[in-house]
Amino acid sequence: MDVKQLQCFVSAVEVGNFTRASEQMNIAQSAFSRHISNLEAEIGVELFVRKGRGVEPSPDGIIVYERARKLLSDFRAFSRDISAQKRAPEARMISLSAHGGVGPLFLSRVARGMKRSDDHVRFQLKEGLSEHIEKCVSAGQCDIGVVLRRTGFRVERSELETVKLAEDSLFAITASEEGNLIGETWPASLTLNHPLVFPPSGCIERASYERWARRQDVVLNVAGEAACVATRIELARHIGGACLLPGIGLADLLQGGNWRVHRIEHDDYYCGIEWFVIFRRTGGDHLISAVVDEIRLQAAKLQGRSVESFAYAI
Repeated sequence: MDVKQLQCFVSAVEVGNFTRASEQMNIAQSAFSRHISNLEAEIGVELFVRKGRGVEPSPDGIIVYERARKLLSDFRAFSRDISAQKRAPEARMISLSAHGGVGPLFLSRVARGMKRSDDHVRFQLKEGLSEHIEKCVSAGQCDIGVVLRRTGFRVERSELETVKLAEDSLFAITASEEGNLIGETWPASLTLNHPLVFPPSGCIERASYERWARRQDVVLNVAGEAACVATRIELARHIGGACLLPGIGLADLLQGGNWRVHRIEHDDYYCGIEWFVIFRRTGGDHLISAVVDEIRLQAAKLQGRSVESFAYAI
Protein backbone atom coordinates (compact mmCIF):
# COMPACT_ATOMS: atom_id res chain seq x y z
CA MET A 1 0.00 0.00 0.00
CA ASP A 2 1.37 3.42 -0.90
CA VAL A 3 0.26 7.04 -0.70
CA LYS A 4 -0.59 7.29 -4.42
CA GLN A 5 -3.02 4.36 -4.13
CA LEU A 6 -4.80 6.03 -1.22
CA GLN A 7 -4.90 9.39 -3.01
CA CYS A 8 -6.46 7.80 -6.11
CA PHE A 9 -8.99 5.91 -4.02
CA VAL A 10 -10.07 8.98 -2.02
CA SER A 11 -10.32 11.07 -5.20
CA ALA A 12 -12.48 8.43 -6.91
CA VAL A 13 -14.84 8.28 -3.92
CA GLU A 14 -15.21 12.05 -3.78
CA VAL A 15 -15.58 12.59 -7.54
CA GLY A 16 -17.62 9.45 -8.25
CA ASN A 17 -15.97 8.81 -11.60
CA PHE A 18 -12.57 7.29 -12.48
CA THR A 19 -12.10 9.41 -15.60
CA ARG A 20 -12.72 12.75 -13.91
CA ALA A 21 -10.71 11.74 -10.85
CA SER A 22 -7.72 10.72 -12.99
CA GLU A 23 -7.93 14.04 -14.87
CA GLN A 24 -7.97 16.00 -11.61
CA MET A 25 -4.88 14.11 -10.45
CA ASN A 26 -3.20 14.46 -13.86
CA ILE A 27 -2.75 10.69 -14.14
CA ALA A 28 -3.51 8.48 -17.13
CA GLN A 29 -6.77 6.60 -16.55
CA SER A 30 -5.07 3.24 -17.07
CA ALA A 31 -2.52 4.04 -14.35
CA PHE A 32 -5.28 5.41 -12.11
CA SER A 33 -7.34 2.22 -12.47
CA ARG A 34 -4.23 0.14 -11.79
CA HIS A 35 -3.66 1.96 -8.50
CA ILE A 36 -7.24 1.16 -7.45
CA SER A 37 -6.93 -2.50 -8.52
CA ASN A 38 -3.63 -2.90 -6.65
CA LEU A 39 -5.16 -1.41 -3.49
CA GLU A 40 -8.15 -3.77 -3.71
CA ALA A 41 -5.84 -6.74 -4.21
CA GLU A 42 -3.67 -5.77 -1.26
CA ILE A 43 -6.49 -5.39 1.28
CA GLY A 44 -8.64 -8.13 -0.26
CA VAL A 45 -11.96 -6.32 -0.76
CA GLU A 46 -13.84 -4.61 -3.60
CA LEU A 47 -13.89 -0.90 -2.93
CA PHE A 48 -16.40 0.29 -5.58
CA VAL A 49 -19.65 -0.68 -7.23
CA ARG A 50 -20.73 0.60 -10.64
CA LYS A 51 -23.54 3.16 -10.71
CA GLY A 52 -24.58 4.29 -14.16
CA ARG A 53 -21.55 5.92 -15.76
CA GLY A 54 -19.84 6.41 -12.46
CA VAL A 55 -18.89 4.55 -9.29
CA GLU A 56 -19.74 4.69 -5.62
CA PRO A 57 -17.94 3.10 -2.67
CA SER A 58 -18.96 -0.36 -1.54
CA PRO A 59 -19.76 -0.91 2.17
CA ASP A 60 -16.12 -1.96 2.65
CA GLY A 61 -15.06 1.03 0.56
CA ILE A 62 -16.84 3.43 2.92
CA ILE A 63 -14.88 2.04 5.87
CA VAL A 64 -11.57 2.20 4.00
CA TYR A 65 -12.37 5.75 2.81
CA GLU A 66 -12.63 7.10 6.37
CA ARG A 67 -9.36 5.44 7.35
CA ALA A 68 -7.62 6.55 4.14
CA ARG A 69 -8.58 10.20 4.70
CA LYS A 70 -7.08 10.05 8.20
CA LEU A 71 -3.89 8.40 6.94
CA LEU A 72 -3.48 11.02 4.18
CA SER A 73 -4.07 13.82 6.68
CA ASP A 74 -1.39 12.34 8.96
CA PHE A 75 0.95 11.98 5.99
CA ARG A 76 0.47 15.64 5.00
CA ALA A 77 1.21 16.74 8.56
CA PHE A 78 4.26 14.46 8.58
CA SER A 79 5.45 15.95 5.26
CA ARG A 80 5.01 19.50 6.55
CA ASP A 81 7.11 18.65 9.60
CA ILE A 82 9.87 17.24 7.42
CA SER A 83 9.70 20.12 4.93
CA ALA A 84 10.03 22.63 7.75
CA GLN A 85 13.10 20.81 9.03
CA LYS A 86 14.63 20.81 5.55
CA ARG A 87 14.54 24.61 5.53
CA ALA A 88 16.61 24.82 8.70
CA PRO A 89 20.07 26.30 7.96
CA GLU A 90 23.14 24.08 8.44
CA ALA A 91 21.01 21.39 10.02
CA ARG A 92 22.43 18.05 11.06
CA MET A 93 20.53 14.99 9.84
CA ILE A 94 19.62 12.32 12.41
CA SER A 95 18.10 9.06 11.15
CA LEU A 96 15.55 7.68 13.60
CA SER A 97 13.69 4.37 13.25
CA ALA A 98 10.99 2.87 15.46
CA HIS A 99 9.20 -0.45 15.61
CA GLY A 100 5.77 -0.19 14.00
CA GLY A 101 4.08 -0.69 17.36
CA VAL A 102 4.69 2.97 18.21
CA GLY A 103 4.37 4.16 14.63
CA PRO A 104 5.07 7.39 12.72
CA LEU A 105 3.07 9.61 15.08
CA PHE A 106 5.54 8.85 17.88
CA LEU A 107 8.48 9.72 15.63
CA SER A 108 6.79 12.98 14.62
CA ARG A 109 6.37 13.90 18.29
CA VAL A 110 10.08 13.33 18.88
CA ALA A 111 10.96 15.48 15.85
CA ARG A 112 8.66 18.31 16.97
CA GLY A 113 9.98 18.15 20.53
CA MET A 114 13.58 18.44 19.31
CA LYS A 115 12.66 21.27 16.94
CA ARG A 116 11.44 23.33 19.89
CA SER A 117 14.84 23.01 21.57
CA ASP A 118 17.14 22.92 18.51
CA ASP A 119 16.18 24.36 15.10
CA HIS A 120 19.39 23.00 13.53
CA VAL A 121 18.49 19.32 13.56
CA ARG A 122 16.58 17.41 10.90
CA PHE A 123 15.26 13.88 11.01
CA GLN A 124 14.93 11.01 8.61
CA LEU A 125 12.06 9.05 10.12
CA LYS A 126 11.27 5.41 9.41
CA GLU A 127 9.37 2.51 10.93
CA GLY A 128 10.07 -1.20 10.64
CA LEU A 129 10.65 -4.46 12.47
CA SER A 130 12.91 -4.44 15.53
CA GLU A 131 15.54 -6.87 14.25
CA HIS A 132 16.02 -4.87 11.03
CA ILE A 133 16.35 -1.64 13.03
CA GLU A 134 19.01 -3.23 15.27
CA LYS A 135 21.05 -4.29 12.23
CA CYS A 136 20.80 -0.83 10.68
CA VAL A 137 21.90 0.96 13.87
CA SER A 138 24.71 -1.55 14.41
CA ALA A 139 25.94 -1.01 10.82
CA GLY A 140 25.80 2.79 11.12
CA GLN A 141 22.92 3.06 8.62
CA CYS A 142 20.63 4.54 11.27
CA ASP A 143 21.56 6.76 14.24
CA ILE A 144 18.91 5.79 16.77
CA GLY A 145 16.35 2.99 16.98
CA VAL A 146 13.31 2.29 19.15
CA VAL A 147 12.79 -1.49 19.41
CA LEU A 148 10.81 -4.00 21.45
CA ARG A 149 11.79 -7.34 22.92
CA ARG A 150 10.04 -10.04 24.92
CA THR A 151 10.78 -9.50 28.62
CA GLY A 152 14.12 -11.01 29.57
CA PHE A 153 15.57 -10.87 26.03
CA ARG A 154 17.68 -7.73 25.92
CA VAL A 155 19.37 -6.22 22.91
CA GLU A 156 22.86 -7.77 23.00
CA ARG A 157 25.27 -5.98 20.65
CA SER A 158 28.57 -4.80 22.09
CA GLU A 159 28.75 -1.79 19.78
CA LEU A 160 25.35 -0.45 20.91
CA GLU A 161 24.21 1.55 23.90
CA THR A 162 20.85 0.29 25.18
CA VAL A 163 18.42 2.31 27.30
CA LYS A 164 15.20 0.76 28.58
CA LEU A 165 12.18 2.96 27.86
CA ALA A 166 9.20 1.10 29.29
CA GLU A 167 7.61 -2.19 30.22
CA ASP A 168 4.56 -3.13 28.22
CA SER A 169 2.07 -5.89 27.50
CA LEU A 170 0.68 -7.47 24.35
CA PHE A 171 -2.93 -6.90 23.32
CA ALA A 172 -5.23 -8.47 20.73
CA ILE A 173 -7.17 -5.93 18.65
CA THR A 174 -10.48 -6.87 17.04
CA ALA A 175 -13.13 -4.81 15.26
CA SER A 176 -16.06 -3.54 17.32
CA GLU A 177 -19.54 -2.40 16.31
CA GLU A 178 -20.07 -0.48 19.54
CA GLY A 179 -17.24 2.07 19.56
CA ASN A 180 -13.91 1.62 21.31
CA LEU A 181 -14.13 -0.91 24.13
CA ILE A 182 -11.92 -2.81 26.57
CA GLY A 183 -12.74 -6.50 25.99
CA GLU A 184 -12.25 -9.53 28.17
CA THR A 185 -8.75 -10.86 28.88
CA TRP A 186 -7.71 -13.62 26.48
CA PRO A 187 -5.65 -16.66 27.54
CA ALA A 188 -2.73 -17.52 25.26
CA SER A 189 -4.44 -20.60 23.79
CA LEU A 190 -7.50 -18.57 22.72
CA THR A 191 -5.31 -15.82 21.31
CA LEU A 192 -3.16 -18.12 19.19
CA ASN A 193 -6.18 -20.06 17.88
CA HIS A 194 -7.95 -16.87 16.76
CA PRO A 195 -7.53 -15.79 13.09
CA LEU A 196 -4.50 -13.48 13.33
CA VAL A 197 -2.67 -11.09 11.03
CA PHE A 198 1.07 -11.42 11.60
CA PRO A 199 4.38 -9.84 10.57
CA PRO A 200 6.03 -11.64 7.62
CA SER A 201 7.46 -15.15 7.99
CA GLY A 202 11.16 -15.25 8.86
CA CYS A 203 11.30 -12.17 11.11
CA ILE A 204 12.16 -12.49 14.81
CA GLU A 205 8.77 -11.20 15.95
CA ARG A 206 6.92 -13.83 13.87
CA ALA A 207 9.31 -16.56 15.04
CA SER A 208 8.60 -15.59 18.65
CA TYR A 209 4.85 -16.09 18.10
CA GLU A 210 5.53 -19.46 16.46
CA ARG A 211 7.63 -20.62 19.42
CA TRP A 212 4.91 -19.43 21.79
CA ALA A 213 2.30 -21.45 19.87
CA ARG A 214 4.47 -24.59 20.03
CA ARG A 215 4.77 -24.24 23.80
CA GLN A 216 0.97 -23.98 23.97
CA ASP A 217 0.70 -27.05 21.69
CA VAL A 218 -1.46 -25.12 19.20
CA VAL A 219 -1.02 -24.20 15.54
CA LEU A 220 -1.04 -20.51 14.69
CA ASN A 221 -4.18 -19.48 12.84
CA VAL A 222 -2.48 -17.26 10.24
CA ALA A 223 -5.17 -15.27 8.44
CA GLY A 224 -2.80 -12.79 6.78
CA GLU A 225 0.57 -11.10 7.06
CA ALA A 226 2.10 -7.68 6.39
CA ALA A 227 5.22 -5.82 7.52
CA CYS A 228 3.36 -2.51 7.97
CA VAL A 229 1.40 -2.27 11.23
CA ALA A 230 -1.30 -0.06 9.67
CA THR A 231 -1.85 -2.67 6.95
CA ARG A 232 -2.11 -5.46 9.55
CA ILE A 233 -4.72 -3.48 11.44
CA GLU A 234 -6.87 -2.94 8.35
CA LEU A 235 -6.52 -6.58 7.27
CA ALA A 236 -7.66 -7.71 10.71
CA ARG A 237 -10.74 -5.51 10.41
CA HIS A 238 -11.73 -6.79 6.97
CA ILE A 239 -11.27 -10.49 7.67
CA GLY A 240 -12.85 -10.36 11.12
CA GLY A 241 -9.57 -11.42 12.71
CA ALA A 242 -7.21 -9.95 15.27
CA CYS A 243 -3.90 -8.11 15.30
CA LEU A 244 -1.35 -8.36 18.14
CA LEU A 245 0.00 -4.99 19.29
CA PRO A 246 1.85 -3.57 22.30
CA GLY A 247 -0.11 -1.31 24.64
CA ILE A 248 2.06 1.78 24.15
CA GLY A 249 0.82 3.62 21.10
CA LEU A 250 -2.59 1.93 20.86
CA ALA A 251 -4.46 5.21 21.26
CA ASP A 252 -2.48 6.64 18.34
CA LEU A 253 -2.60 3.59 16.08
CA LEU A 254 -6.34 3.01 16.42
CA GLN A 255 -7.62 6.55 15.98
CA GLY A 256 -10.81 6.97 14.01
CA GLY A 257 -11.97 3.35 14.23
CA ASN A 258 -14.16 1.08 16.31
CA TRP A 259 -12.01 -1.45 18.15
CA ARG A 260 -12.12 -3.91 21.02
CA VAL A 261 -8.86 -4.33 22.96
CA HIS A 262 -8.15 -7.64 24.73
CA ARG A 263 -5.31 -7.94 27.22
CA ILE A 264 -3.42 -11.24 26.82
CA GLU A 265 -2.66 -13.32 29.91
CA HIS A 266 1.01 -13.93 30.70
CA ASP A 267 2.24 -17.53 30.86
CA ASP A 268 5.54 -19.33 31.43
CA TYR A 269 6.83 -18.22 28.01
CA TYR A 270 5.25 -14.84 27.41
CA CYS A 271 5.55 -12.50 30.39
CA GLY A 272 5.33 -9.12 28.71
CA ILE A 273 7.48 -6.99 26.45
CA GLU A 274 9.94 -4.14 26.92
CA TRP A 275 10.81 -1.11 24.81
CA PHE A 276 14.42 0.03 24.31
CA VAL A 277 16.15 2.89 22.57
CA ILE A 278 19.45 1.85 20.94
CA PHE A 279 22.29 3.85 19.42
CA ARG A 280 25.96 3.35 18.63
CA ARG A 281 28.51 4.14 21.31
CA THR A 282 29.29 7.71 20.31
CA GLY A 283 31.77 8.91 22.89
CA GLY A 284 29.89 12.02 23.98
CA ASP A 285 27.74 13.06 21.01
CA HIS A 286 25.54 15.63 22.76
CA LEU A 287 22.94 15.79 20.00
CA ILE A 288 22.38 12.02 20.06
CA SER A 289 22.05 12.22 23.85
CA ALA A 290 19.49 15.03 23.51
CA VAL A 291 17.43 13.02 21.02
CA VAL A 292 17.52 9.98 23.32
CA ASP A 293 16.28 12.16 26.20
CA GLU A 294 13.42 13.43 23.99
CA ILE A 295 12.50 9.84 23.04
CA ARG A 296 12.36 8.90 26.72
CA LEU A 297 10.13 11.91 27.43
CA GLN A 298 7.72 11.11 24.59
CA ALA A 299 7.63 7.40 25.53
CA ALA A 300 6.69 8.35 29.10
CA LYS A 301 3.83 10.49 27.77
CA LEU A 302 2.59 7.64 25.58
CA GLN A 303 2.77 5.18 28.45
CA GLY A 304 0.68 7.59 30.50
CA ARG A 305 -2.20 7.15 28.04
CA SER A 306 -3.14 3.84 29.60
CA VAL A 307 -5.05 1.14 27.79
CA GLU A 308 -7.77 1.44 30.44
CA SER A 309 -8.49 4.97 29.14
CA PHE A 310 -8.39 3.77 25.53
CA ALA A 311 -12.16 4.15 25.01
CA TYR A 312 -11.93 7.81 25.99
CA ALA A 313 -8.53 8.75 24.56
CA ILE A 314 -9.42 8.39 20.87
